[in-house]
Amino acid sequence: MALFKAAKLSVKLGLAGGAVYVASSQGVFRDGEDGEGALSRLGDTVSPVLNKYLGPYVGPYLPKVPSGVGVCETVKSAWNSGVHTSILALSNLPQRSGEWAGQGWTYVRDLVK
Repeated sequence: MALFKAAKLSVKLGLAGGAVYVASSQGVFRDGEDGEGALSRLGDTVSPVLNKYLGPYVGPYLPKVPSGVGVCETVKSAWNSGVHTSILALSNLPQRSGEWAGQGWTYVRDLVK
C-alpha cells in the first residue's frame, strides 16, 4: 500500500514538474510579450486538435481560446480587484477582530449559563 502511495505521489510530482518545465521553456514566466506569444502559440496548436478530435462531440460547448489582446485587460482587472480586496480586508481586520471576539465571548457566555 505504501508503495502505491509513493508511486502515486511520484507521478503527480512528475506531471507538475513537467508542466512547470514546459511552461517555462515556452516563455510563460518571462515578460508580457513572451507570455502573449506563448498564449497565441497555444491557441494555434490546441484549437485545430480540439476541433479535429472533439469537434463533433463537444464543439458547440467549447469556448474559443482567448486572444492576447483581451487577456491583458482581464488579468489586470482581476489582479487589481484581488489586491483591493486584500488591502480592504487588512484595513478592516482590527475592527472585525474586535467584533468577532465579542461575538465569541457572548456565545461562550450563553453556553455556560
